[in-house]
Parts: sequence; C-alpha cells; structure tokens
Amino acid sequence: MISQIQRDYLLLQRLEGVLSLIYIYIYQDFNEVSSKERTEMSFEDKRFLEIANEAILQDGHYDLKLPFRKNNVSMPNNRQMAEQRLKSLKRKMKRNQQCTQECVAFLNDIFENNCRRGPTG
Repeated sequence: MISQIQRDYLLLQRLEGVLSLIYIYIYQDFNEVSSKERTEMSFEDKRFLEIANEAILQDGHYDLKLPFRKNNVSMPNNRQMAEQRLKSLKRKMKRNQQCTQECVAFLNDIFENNCRRGPTG
C-alpha cells in the first residue's frame, strides 16, 4: 500500500515531466530566437560607460561626472531650503541631547576617517 507522501511524490514527478514536455513543445518553434538573442545596452548605459571611462583616480577615490541625460544641466538654487533645514536641525538638537551626541559622533567618525571633501567647482 502506498502512503499519501509517496503518492504525492509520484504525482509531483509526473507533473514535472508533463511540464518539461510542454516547455519543450512551446519553445521548439522559437529556437532561433534563443540562439541569436543578445542584450543591447541602452543609450543611457553607453553614456554612463563613457563617463566612467573618463573617471580620474584622486587620493584613492574615483572622481567622475554625474550621469545626467544632458550636458548642460541647470541645478536649482536651494540655498533657502538648506538654510531652513539647518535651522530645523539646530532646534531639534537643542531639544534632543541624544540626537546631538549621535550627530557629533557620526561627523567625528567621518572627519577622523578622512572621508570629507570640499565642493569642487
């Protein structure tokens, strides 16, 4: 007598066999597609590779341009928003001493590991 587990296992094996036959039957008509199929890089991918190849190694770090779609990108002036964010952060740090300590520790870690770099321009 066959147990339920053995019966399920046999059924699963039969099902896998049927599915593999269906797969072969369906895709035998499209055999030429799979043999000639190639993946092409998009225009953006090609542009990024050009930018990456122009990268300069400085002090152990690569310096490369941002991969914008256009070369002449006009960035918005967000000084007012940055100043508002700074004021908000100052208020938060005055209220929450733990937040202040975490931020100071984080920034000290960055400065000690020499991970800072000023703006270039």
